[in-house]
This record gives sequence, C-alpha cells and structure tokens, in this order.
Amino acid sequence: MDVADLLNFLTGIARPKSFRKLLVAPINIREGLHEESRRTIAAHSADNPSRIQLKMNALVDPVLIRALYDASRAGVKVELNIWGICCLRPQVLRVGDHPGRLLAGPLPGALARLPHRTRWRDVLLIGSADLMPRNLDHRVEALTPVEDPPLIAQVGDNCERCLAENTHAWTLNAEGEWLRRSREGDKR
Repeated sequence: MDVADLLNFLTGIARPKSFRKLLVAPINIREGLHEESRRTIAAHSADNPSRIQLKMNALVDPVLIRALYDASRAGVKVELNIWGICCLRPQVLRVGDHPGRLLAGPLPGALARLPHRTRWRDVLLIGSADLMPRNLDHRVEALTPVEDPPLIAQVGDNCERCLAENTHAWTLNAEGEWLRRSREGDKR
C-alpha cells in the first residue's frame, strides 16, 4: 500500500497525509526519525543501553541534530558515519565517559540503525535521504524499514565493521579537529 501511495504522490494523483511503514520526504521523514530518537531515549537504561547509528552522506538538519544531542545527553550512545557535510558539533555529543563518535569514510546511500536493547527492538531504516533541509523539505526521498531479522543482523554487522576502531577513516574530535585513524598494525 505504501508504494502505491508513494507512486500516486509522485505522479500527482494524491498526496497522502501519512504512510504505514515508509518514511517519505517531504511528508514524514523528519518527524519519523525524531520520533524514533525519542523512542530510543525512552528505551535506554544503564542495564539495557540503546544507541543510534547513522550512516549517510550529509547531516545538516537542525531539528534532527538537536534530537541527536538530546539522545546523547540522555546517555544514548550516538555513532555517526558521515561522508560529506556534517553540522553536528561532536563536543556536544558527550555525557561523562560516553563520547560520541563521528567518522568520515566512503558510503553509498543512507542508513539509520537504532537498536533498542530494552525492548529487544532493532530499528533499521534504509534509503536515499541525507538529513538536509533541502532533501527533507523539497525533494521526494524515502526510507524503508528492514524487518527481516537475519538481514537486520547482517546490516548491523556491517555497521559495526564501519565503526570499528581499526576502520580506515577520519574521526572528528571534541576540539573540532579531524584525526586520521590508523588500522591495527599501521605504523602511521
């Protein structure tokens, strides 16, 4: 049904007010991701930590950046893999011993992974949308949930590899400096 509604929207036949599962710009991506961040915060506890992992080309949208700051302040671990523009200030992603991580490395497409360990819920959204006002407000973009547990696990493993300490990438530290990360055994 969502795909039919999306096609009707693209052809100008109708503009749906909502979708059942898809998050579609300019209709509901920002609100849907903001709601998922609130659910992640609500699910987080010291005994069952939650985290947010985002992998995309650009992170510019101020509403969603504030949502990431709120999640970090609530103790949720925020890990970002951003290839291009990023307006988030990593020094704000800090709660006690919990620094946020921002990496730059090659990646196609966009991915939002919000593991909610408390409720044994792993939310995985994939699609084309970078979190920029121009994409969220003036383009048609879509994020779709992945609901197959083996596929969620496979993509989750890929996320872990992308964020691993031995990944070839650059890290933006709290002082706003980009530091090249070296692979294990690399003498740089």
